[in-house]
Amino acid sequence: MVMVSIPGHEPQSLRAQTIRELFFRARERLADKADHQVLFIAEIYSNLELDSVERAQQRRLAGSLIAAADEYRADLLACPDISDSDLSRAEALGDLSLILTSLAADD
Repeated sequence: MVMVSIPGHEPQSLRAQTIRELFFRARERLADKADHQVLFIAEIYSNLELDSVERAQQRRLAGSLIAAADEYRADLLACPDISDSDLSRAEALGDLSLILTSLAADD
């Protein structure tokens, strides 16, 4: 099973907020309405199971999520007075980007 989530010791509400923001940013990058719908629903539930979509859509979603995670991480790290919480989020987003790289690759 391939599921996108933000692990860590942060409160569940912060992890959910992070994942919703990630899905929103990823959705903004996609043109396909089916991709938008998948990420819109994922944003509502703060959860995305990539096994539930076809391989081509997995690659598109993963590519969009990687770009969104990298951008979000850069935004967090650009803050001069970054909090421990934001630093933890940035680390999780960096890890997620690396993990998703294999899904975005062509077979």
